[in-house]
Amino acid sequence: MRNLTLKDIIAILRNRIVLIIILPIVTMTVAAYLSFNVIVPTYVAQTSLYVLNTSNEQISSSDLTAGLQLIEDYREIAKSNSVVSGTARKLELPDLKGYDIDVSSVNDSRVLRISVTGTDPTMTANVANELAAQFTERVMEILKVDNVSVIDSADTPTIPFAPKKAQNILIAGLVGLVTAIAVSIAIDMLNTTVRTSDDIEEQLKLPVLARIPKIEEKKS
Repeated sequence: MRNLTLKDIIAILRNRIVLIIILPIVTMTVAAYLSFNVIVPTYVAQTSLYVLNTSNEQISSSDLTAGLQLIEDYREIAKSNSVVSGTARKLELPDLKGYDIDVSSVNDSRVLRISVTGTDPTMTANVANELAAQFTERVMEILKVDNVSVIDSADTPTIPFAPKKAQNILIAGLVGLVTAIAVSIAIDMLNTTVRTSDDIEEQLKLPVLARIPKIEEKKS
């Protein structure tokens, strides 16, 4: 294995330019095929709710503080089996196993966001909206107050959340390029063939005493 200079690396890349061009094209083609034909698109629908700790029209600062403290409790209620199963029954679905449900507070505020990811954009939006409705009803049953208001209902998403086709193709191209460069350099470094007098000096640690020039035969 020999030490490579920048000049050596440039020469290696020039000699294997075909590999460096073809491999990224192949990886990008495979990524494009998978993104457009194999990977099932998924959609995300979101609904947001506002949480207070009062059912009166007059809202005090203590109500706002208490509402913020209840956010964690409300997140657990929103993800509870009663809310999820109630949503499935309302939509006449056997269950919601095909949907990824995430409940979070927006910037640690009193705003609760329910996000649903699924492969059917219309049903994904329906699930998000019904989860919000079931959650509101469940809170009324448990806390005996009507303190949850819907800010935004979920709209039917029109653009897939995943796969990110352009990003996948770009990443595949970069991976192919890096792999081609790494393979080219590795092949050269593992090649122990003596090609120049410098290789002899490096491997044998002996000086070259004489060189025989290559004489090309002249055509008569």
